[in-house]
Amino acid sequence: MQSNFAVIFVCTLLFCQKGFSQFLEEPCGTSSLGIKIFGGNNAREQAAIYMAVIKNSSHFLCGGTVIDTSFILTAAHCMEDPNDLFVSLGAYNKSAPTAEFQVVQRIKHPEFNPHAITNDIGLLKLSPTIVYQFNIRPVCILKDKSIKQQVENVLNFEVFGWGKTESGTDSEVLKSLTLRRRSRSECEKMAGSQSLNQICAQGNGGDACVGDSGGPLIVRLNNGLDTQLGIVSYGRIACDGLGVYTDVTSYIDWIVDSIRSNADPVDADQSNFGIQNRKLAVPQIWLHENCGGNTVLSNLRATIYGLRFRTEGVLITERFVLANAHGMSDNAASLSVDVIGGSGSLGEYTVHSVIKHPMYANSPSNDIVLLKLQQPVVQTVGSKPYCMFGQNYIEQNAYPGPPLTILGKRLTQNGVRYYSFDVEKIDSQACANKVWNTIHSSQLCVQDISGRSNGYGKTGDILVKKINYSGREHIVLLGIISYSRYNVHVLIKITARTEWISHVITHN
Repeated sequence: MQSNFAVIFVCTLLFCQKGFSQFLEEPCGTSSLGIKIFGGNNAREQAAIYMAVIKNSSHFLCGGTVIDTSFILTAAHCMEDPNDLFVSLGAYNKSAPTAEFQVVQRIKHPEFNPHAITNDIGLLKLSPTIVYQFNIRPVCILKDKSIKQQVENVLNFEVFGWGKTESGTDSEVLKSLTLRRRSRSECEKMAGSQSLNQICAQGNGGDACVGDSGGPLIVRLNNGLDTQLGIVSYGRIACDGLGVYTDVTSYIDWIVDSIRSNADPVDADQSNFGIQNRKLAVPQIWLHENCGGNTVLSNLRATIYGLRFRTEGVLITERFVLANAHGMSDNAASLSVDVIGGSGSLGEYTVHSVIKHPMYANSPSNDIVLLKLQQPVVQTVGSKPYCMFGQNYIEQNAYPGPPLTILGKRLTQNGVRYYSFDVEKIDSQACANKVWNTIHSSQLCVQDISGRSNGYGKTGDILVKKINYSGREHIVLLGIISYSRYNVHVLIKITARTEWISHVITHN
């Protein structure tokens, strides 16, 4: 799909007045949990949470959308493949999904006509059922069919998919295209007769291409919820003309009835056929829930002192400091920690225990230590430990693109100066060639995007990324610099050590 991204917000009188009860499955869309990665192709990454990759055992077939814990909405013609079908979810990159499912039932609209391509809508039932999490949840589907006329007045849409690009190959990452509605008379001239149950639209840079079939036609309502109004059905093979989309609102009764009549008995008992409100089963996103200062400087930092020794660290709970292991004494009594939050020191704390990664002695790729303080830090208003992801599988979503930022401090004639600079990832092999050292899977290499970081970036500086979660910006800890050479910084990936860190905090 040729990409030309723009966010489309829709606010008709009816859409703005209605509340969340208007949707088939709730919460839905991309704002109710509110996770948004700043920088990069943000909205496209967000859209992946409800996108489905439909495939057989050998290749990609179509797109689709999550609308229920058991059902994927797609085009009926996507079910024509005689082979077993599978669905991947949580896949911004379609070859790296979060979860995979088997299709156990195909439900085509009973009046689907494969020749005229009318009533081109269907449902795929999955096994096992979907467990919603931060990067897998349903798209919004308006269940009030009386809004059909309002839908007719929507002029701009987005379409998402992994279809063919300008080079003629399927895209590996999710793409988007902005479309504008075309009149039925225009559409009939180009694509034949149209029914009232179809939407005709065209993009400035090209129409949705082969491989995008079954994907969603989306509008973003004024409350930020991605809402599906159409399904990619067909268009000109050249991918540069009008496209025809199945109007979802025309089929809402069929969708609801099909889910109800094909739900497993246990689903019917527990969730009222999956149509009533259902609370998301969201895993704990943070290692420590009480995290995230109000500003960059109000995230709790630490200066660690020992005998002829000094290094920097960060607090990840009120009682645990994360730092580099190298140079750190094993004698807790020889160490003290000055905790800094906001504009100054929150006091000096003694250390209860020093817990180095168990494999640190064998490899510098495990250059990480946790210091347990004798007493929890007494925090000032707004000062909290750094946020750190609490689930290992979140790692694949932590480093998708810029801006990644290094935070650190240095002593100057005028006192302490805090600095930050944006960096980009470097391929492990390229990094190894630059620093003349082996780079392990638990390490990450970055370099300054502008080349300005000479003299900045040192052991103990941290790698962070801004993430918006539940309506508030968090600065999330992703790595800590182990060493730097030739303006390249080699870090320990914190996300690769989440399990060990969590175990230490829980059992100490």
